[in-house]
Amino acid sequence: MKARDSKGELKELVIKANDSIPAGSVIDFEGDVVPEGYEQVEDNKIILYENQDGNNGYEIELLDTVEKCVEVEIYGIGDNNIRIYQKIQNPNQATFEMSVEVMYQGTEYISKALCGINDKKFYKYQDREYKINISSSNNREVNLGNWLKITKIVGKKV
Repeated sequence: MKARDSKGELKELVIKANDSIPAGSVIDFEGDVVPEGYEQVEDNKIILYENQDGNNGYEIELLDTVEKCVEVEIYGIGDNNIRIYQKIQNPNQATFEMSVEVMYQGTEYISKALCGINDKKFYKYQDREYKINISSSNNREVNLGNWLKITKIVGKKV
C-alpha cells in the first residue's frame, strides 16, 4: 500500500502480519500524518468514470481515453443491488457481455447486457433479463430492461 507524504511523494506503507490498525485511525508515516480516509494508490491506474449511485444510461462519457489502457475494470450494480464486476484486456473497441444469475423462490433470473468501450465512451447496447420459472415446467420469459448501472470504471495504463 502506498501513501502520499507532505511533499506529495508516494511512499510504501508497510504493515506487519501481526499489526492492526483501529478503524478510523490516522497513520503516522515517516513523520507525516496521512489524512483520514486515505486509500491505496497505484501509479498506473486512472479513474475513467465514477458514480456511487450508478448510471444506467446507454452511453457514458469517460474522463480519459481507454486507448492509453491495457485493461479496464468495470464495476456495476444490478437489480436488488447485486454487485457486478468485469475486467477487460485491450479495452479500446472491445465488445463484451456483463451478466449476473440469481435464483429466488424457484425462479432463476439471468440478466445480461451487451457492452462496448471505444476511445472516451462506454456503451450499453442491450439489456435483457431472462426469467426461468423452474417450478412450472420451465416457463421462460425474456424482458427488455435497463437493469445494469455502472458505478466505476478504472483503467490500467501501459
